[in-house]
Amino acid sequence: MTTNDDAFQLWDNDGQIINQYNFSNEQNQPNIQQVNKQNIQTEIIAQHNNTVMTTDGSTEQNLAILMNIKDYYNDKEWIQKYTIYMQECKKIQVDPLNLNSHDIAVAAGRIDALLTPVRFDFALMNKVHSHYEMMLKLQQQLEYANQKKLDENAKIKRNIDDTKSLAVLRIKNNNSYEDNLNLFELEDRYAGRMIQIKTVLDILSDKKDILITYSAALKIENSANNFVPNVPTDRHINQMKG
Repeated sequence: MTTNDDAFQLWDNDGQIINQYNFSNEQNQPNIQQVNKQNIQTEIIAQHNNTVMTTDGSTEQNLAILMNIKDYYNDKEWIQKYTIYMQECKKIQVDPLNLNSHDIAVAAGRIDALLTPVRFDFALMNKVHSHYEMMLKLQQQLEYANQKKLDENAKIKRNIDDTKSLAVLRIKNNNSYEDNLNLFELEDRYAGRMIQIKTVLDILSDKKDILITYSAALKIENSANNFVPNVPTDRHINQMKG
């Protein structure tokens, strides 16, 4: 049993690993929606009924889905969210041959609207990925030590590679974590999501840099022509709504 002072304790008094972040399907239920043996029917029904939110593709509805930040997304929810991120990124465009301040403002507004959900999702995916990465490394060490102990008790001699293989096999056979997956599968799931969400951040960063360049060029041109900008038109307002 751990206390607040033992927040980083990894083993209990029986030598079992402690899951500090509550990601596994044990008696303490996690904040992340995991498939629970006692509630498996309820969880399956919930996933079928509320897998993804509907959208007509407009920026307004897409942003409502993106701002639905959660600790856990099933695969269908994540695919929908990543697809929407890509759709909204594609909408951020400025014609360099017909530059005007309003189009730049619309594009900047789109970037600003996307940065909030994408940074929340990046932080959450990073946290979960780091957790499962740490859990996998620890479990590999524990299973390797357990296998060596079992072999010593049984007076069996194995080389290091064989011992590691048996340890890995036990980890792969343990599907008691999120969505009945093993630690290898979960580390791979969140590593992939980290790559995807980092890609969205990189795209937004690149587009922001381009807008800065366009804005500077337009400012120089307007100064040279003593240009006085007009107020935004209905077309520009509608552009921001998708």
